[in-house]
Amino acid sequence: MKRTFALILAIVIAVALLNGCGQKTGGNAEVTNTAAAEQTPAQGTPEQSTPEPDPESPYNFAVGKYETGPDGWATGLYSYELPLATTDETFSYYVLNFTPQYIPDNDMQAVPYVQEKAVMTGVNIEYILCTMENVSTMFSVMMASDDIPDIVSMGNNRIGMSMEEAINENWYCNIYDYKEYMPNYFYLVQEYAKESPSLLRNTFIHDDMVGMIWTFINVAPEEGWYLRQDWMDELNLGKAGDVTTIDELYDVLTAFKAAYGDNEHWPMTVFAWFELSPGRLFSGYNTSLWNIIIGYYKRVNEGKVEFCGATDDDLAAMTRLHQWWDEGLIDPNYSSYMDSIMINSVVAQDRLGYVFGAPTSVPVWEELCVDPDCRYEPTPRLRLYEDQELQWNLGKAVTFSMWTISAKCANLPLVLSWTDWHYSTEGSDFCTWGLEGSTWEYDDAGERMLTEFVLEHPAGPSSILSIYAGGDVGVFDLRRNFAYDGGERFYAMYNVWDVSEYYGGKLDFPADFTLSAEAGNEVTALSGDLSTYYAENYNAFFDGSRPLSEWDDYIASLMEMGLERVYEIYQSELDVYYSAQ
Repeated sequence: MKRTFALILAIVIAVALLNGCGQKTGGNAEVTNTAAAEQTPAQGTPEQSTPEPDPESPYNFAVGKYETGPDGWATGLYSYELPLATTDETFSYYVLNFTPQYIPDNDMQAVPYVQEKAVMTGVNIEYILCTMENVSTMFSVMMASDDIPDIVSMGNNRIGMSMEEAINENWYCNIYDYKEYMPNYFYLVQEYAKESPSLLRNTFIHDDMVGMIWTFINVAPEEGWYLRQDWMDELNLGKAGDVTTIDELYDVLTAFKAAYGDNEHWPMTVFAWFELSPGRLFSGYNTSLWNIIIGYYKRVNEGKVEFCGATDDDLAAMTRLHQWWDEGLIDPNYSSYMDSIMINSVVAQDRLGYVFGAPTSVPVWEELCVDPDCRYEPTPRLRLYEDQELQWNLGKAVTFSMWTISAKCANLPLVLSWTDWHYSTEGSDFCTWGLEGSTWEYDDAGERMLTEFVLEHPAGPSSILSIYAGGDVGVFDLRRNFAYDGGERFYAMYNVWDVSEYYGGKLDFPADFTLSAEAGNEVTALSGDLSTYYAENYNAFFDGSRPLSEWDDYIASLMEMGLERVYEIYQSELDVYYSAQ
């Protein structure tokens, strides 16, 4: 049975609003400095001994209380004795919030979840709330006064320099220097790296330098493409989940056109940017069809840098996409669709057979559609042939947000221990779900379900949960966003996009690679004209206003305009990067 429109529309952006930011409020300088002196973290490799716990200390730190393996890291999750401190200290937390009007009395300390966490842990948090409009300017002012918050959400995006520079210039703390206070975090880094090896590179700037504290997630918050399953049923076309190749999708779309195709119905749409998420439309071509900035998405092919939009795979993918356009399979109004929300009105009129979005979008589409039988089901990542191994940009995501910690925080051992508590089983559970009776309750089957307060709140579930529960650090349980009647169907859609059995990642560009400042400036100077030319011509190849027979001329022009030099810059620094691995 369909849920109310207000409920399901509000769930659409469930994951995006989970990020946090922060503020500083001092604390007892004399006590905290004593604590830091008493429990100075060991330097160097993890194998070194850690300080013994002090039974007289007002702190319940983990140091010296957990087992380590041969590699020096904790062998399992540590369960903290609470409270962590009896010193009544307060730390500042810079947090981005999209709906501050729903915060009680405009004060996060008035939120029961925040109050309860302070009682549990013995650590007080004062929030500095920022908006999308002022998030950068506020932080710049704080930097100018040399007083950044103790905790900064998405701090790598705020600081305006590399993480290594931010640590060396004493803005952010080198977490590695305090690793003994974070057994859970570093244990989970090792565990999640088994599923996503790049996590180690993205966490350890050097063997002894760590700047970012990642939020882990139990299921990657992916997006994908969906077919009208009710149309497929009417035409005896099978199940959406069994459409595994681009050719099979083409057969379904042509059947849709034959059965429903007129001026009001379209088998599918793309978007103004062609793709909203790179490599999700034609995954088998191992490239991105995103048509805005040349070089925004990159590959490494046998050690050589390649820019998506300028490869042989792009020519093949564009040839296919142009064919579908030419055959009338794609909505001609595609350029007006900037995101998946903007197709809602077309879906509502029962006019689109193949669409893109997050699982949280599906109940919205089905509720909006004038056809009461409308049902969208996801297709897997489409390959060129059944046994193809995909190679680009589909590795498993295990993180979605992060914190940085100020190097000038008055009590780094305590704030890092408090942060590490979020990664314990108890901490992650509490911060995902919030308070029983407020944001969740058990149903008759003993399953956690979101409360009516959350589901019917005018802010929408995602926004209100960003206030009344956590999810900003720790291990976030994505199932929470689907904890309502019928939600399990949409949660299960993530499984359809699991490519672990046929993913090699040989073309993946290293996520932790960055150009030097000098190289970056030169690339930026060259990129403007390149991207303008790229966007104009990539779109022209799609709609046929420039014939695909001129692809080689297009590539030659890009190279002459500066792409050849950009490749040289990237290749030179990428070679150095690989030699250092």
